[in-house]
Amino acid sequence: MTDKAKNQKQTEETRHQANTDTPNDSDTTQKEDVVKNIEEKLTQAADKGMEIAKGVFQRVRQFSTEATELARLKLELRNLKMDREQLFRDMGKKLWRLNTENKFRGIKSAFSREFERLEKLDKKIAVKEDEAKKISLT
Repeated sequence: MTDKAKNQKQTEETRHQANTDTPNDSDTTQKEDVVKNIEEKLTQAADKGMEIAKGVFQRVRQFSTEATELARLKLELRNLKMDREQLFRDMGKKLWRLNTENKFRGIKSAFSREFERLEKLDKKIAVKEDEAKKISLT
């Protein structure tokens, strides 16, 4: 092989190697476009994830608020009903004493305070039960 042929062959090999080793502008642009596309999709996925998380958090917060309110109302109801039961016991003791002393004549006046308290407790219980019915834990 002549020197000229050797030089020409080396030049062609060098060009071929240069073409295969270094990316051209079109390859770089394609890769940048792919990276940008992936970044956009990741950003969209993250945004959607945040929206979903916010929605879930709002539902959990609403449920928690309603559950707390319902628990508070049930506690108040339990306390009111316990007060009413205590009043019934006290009234029963008083009535029994009147019975044993043969003093039934003054029942209404003897229980006027208790009857008033009982009516108030019954009204409060009814209001709290209505409030509790309005709370939906769904």
